[in-house]
Amino acid sequence: MREETSSVAKRSPLEYLEHFFFDTVVFDPRSLDFLIELAGPEHVVFGTDLPFDMADLSARRLAERVDGELAQRVLGRNAAALYGLQ
Repeated sequence: MREETSSVAKRSPLEYLEHFFFDTVVFDPRSLDFLIELAGPEHVVFGTDLPFDMADLSARRLAERVDGELAQRVLGRNAAALYGLQ
């Protein structure tokens, strides 16, 4: 949209998403579903914002409404891989 950035960006902004990780603190399951679809399930990690008073633990219920493999990835496996844990 802006010439000063588009003139130096080598790719579309959406193509840079592969370099980011996003947490699940979005406060709405529809937003979480959209984030997983947009960024890819391998780039979303469970987050809470604890100890702050606006903590969002709702992503724990992800396993109740999505494929088990996707839930395992988002709720733990992605973070473990990101931090090099077994």
